[in-house]
Amino acid sequence: LAEIKPYTRDMAAELLRTIQPMQKKFLQELGTRFVFPADEFYCLAGMPLPEDEEYEDYPQIENGIGMLRMFETDLRFAVEDYPVAETAPRRLVIACGTSIAAQMQRWCDQYAPKGTTVQVIPILNRFFGESVTVTGLITGGDLVDQLKDVQCDEILICRNMIRNEGDLFLDDMPLNDVRQALPAPLRIVENTGEGFWRAISGLEDM
Repeated sequence: LAEIKPYTRDMAAELLRTIQPMQKKFLQELGTRFVFPADEFYCLAGMPLPEDEEYEDYPQIENGIGMLRMFETDLRFAVEDYPVAETAPRRLVIACGTSIAAQMQRWCDQYAPKGTTVQVIPILNRFFGESVTVTGLITGGDLVDQLKDVQCDEILICRNMIRNEGDLFLDDMPLNDVRQALPAPLRIVENTGEGFWRAISGLEDM
């Protein structure tokens, strides 16, 4: 089989730098940037996300390209629509995939209300293999194993970790079993900027 090398931080940054002039050229000649790098490259490179208008009409959103920018845009609107300046002291843990963890911590540090402390814990995917870094493929067993010693008031996870029926993780571990095994209450958060804001600011789900 052909050798496939995973991207490193430097490789991802170089790719993004290479694509930027291509986008400008395509925009001038075709009226569209045409090439839209996957969100994972920005996460891996540690580079800022493009602004909303740079994704045009989000032509690749079904493939997840631009999802992080759309998430943060939605988050900004939610902060304006449901202002919460301060909360009673709360310690939250957010469990997510390793690829989004650094970006998620930046959002928490920037947007969490005064009084709320948020620790983002990247979950290593030991069920499918540690090269699998997305949040939606985290299993119940990995959550329990890697969060069993955390100290917090609430644990937050994204709804897309659980199947549509809302009762099982991908390893067939029931949601209720995970709840009972974790050391703090578990909150299921919608995969939107507003859902994230409501969770970290202590607002009830709509």
